[in-house]
Amino acid sequence: MADFGEDTIDWEDMDMARFLTVGSVISISIDSLLFPFDMVKTRLQVQGQRSAFSQPSFPRYYNLRHAIRTIRTQEGHFGLYKGFRANVLGSLPAECLYYTVYESFKHGWKSSYPVLQERYSTVLPDAETAEHLGILLAGGLAEMVSASIWIPTDIIAQKLMVQGPLKTIIYS
Repeated sequence: MADFGEDTIDWEDMDMARFLTVGSVISISIDSLLFPFDMVKTRLQVQGQRSAFSQPSFPRYYNLRHAIRTIRTQEGHFGLYKGFRANVLGSLPAECLYYTVYESFKHGWKSSYPVLQERYSTVLPDAETAEHLGILLAGGLAEMVSASIWIPTDIIAQKLMVQGPLKTIIYS
C-alpha cells in the first residue's frame, strides 16, 4: 500500500457532521442531475407492459428525446422526478450508514489484528494481506447494512417512476 505520510486523515480525525453534510449535499446534487435519466430509462424498460388496470400506464416512447418530451408535456417538468423523494430519503441514510460501518469496521479490524496475530500467528496472513482482507470485509459488511435501507426505498422509487400520467394514483 502507498504510504501517504502525515497527510493521511484518519476517520477519528474527521469532523463527522461536516463530512456527512457535505457528502449529503454532493449526493443530492448528483442525484438531482441524473435522476431524470434514470426515470426515463426505467420507463423505456417497462414500456408496453400492462399496469394494475390492464392497460399500458403510459404512452409508448420511440427514443430518449421523445420520452423526455412526452413526459414533460403530459406530466410537467416534475414528471421527470417521480420517485425522487423516495430515492433521496433512502439513499442519504444508507450512504451515511455505509461510511460509518465501513470506517468503524476497518478501524476495529486494524486495531484488533495485532492481538489476533499474537495468538494465531500460524494461521493468519501477513499484516499487508490482513489489511486488504479488512478492507474487503468492511466493504461487504457496510454494503449489506446500507442495502437493508436503500433497496426497499429504491423499490418504492421505481414503482413511482413507472406510474405514468394516469388520473388514478396507484402508488403515493
